[in-house]
Amino acid sequence: MTASPSLTRGLLFALFCVLPSAASAQDAPKAGLVITSSSSVGILWHASERVALRPEFVVASSKGSLEAGGAELTQRTLSPGFSVLFYTRSRSEDFRPFVAPRYVYGRSHGKSTSTIAPGVVESTLVTHSASVTGGAEYVPHRRFGIFGELGIAYSRAEPANTVTQSWSIRSVVGAILYF
Repeated sequence: MTASPSLTRGLLFALFCVLPSAASAQDAPKAGLVITSSSSVGILWHASERVALRPEFVVASSKGSLEAGGAELTQRTLSPGFSVLFYTRSRSEDFRPFVAPRYVYGRSHGKSTSTIAPGVVESTLVTHSASVTGGAEYVPHRRFGIFGELGIAYSRAEPANTVTQSWSIRSVVGAILYF
C-alpha cells in the first residue's frame, strides 16, 4: 500500500512548518571559542545563567637581529589565564553586562647571541597578573557574539633578583563562536 501524493505532500509541508519552531526552541549554546584583541584564545563555558568560566592562553614567539652588533634575539612566551564572568540583570537576552575578575600566569624565556661577545645570554621572566573588568556581551546570532571589557589590572614581574609591580588599564574586545 502506498500513500497518496497529496497526503505525502501534506505531511512534508507539516514537517517543514514544525521543524523551524522546534529548532528555535533549543537552548542557547553553553560553550564557545573566544578570540580577543589581546592575542588570547580560549573557551567560554556558561556554567549557569549568571556565571561563565573563561580559560584562555597566549602563545607567542619572536625572533630579531641587530646588524650593528651581529646580535640575534629570540623570545618565547606562554601565558595561561582564567576569568569568571558574573552576568548582571539585563532587559535584553542579546545584550548582557558582566563583571569579570581574571588571573594570568606568564612565563617568557629569551636568548640572545652576539658575534662581538661570543656566548649565549638567557633570561626568564615570570609574571602574575590580576584584573577586574566590567564589560558587555552582545549575541546577535545564536552562534556568534562579541564583547568588550574595560577595567584595572595589577601585574608583578620577577626577572632574576628583581621584582617589578605595576598598575594599568585593561581593555579588550573579542568575538565568541558558539558551538
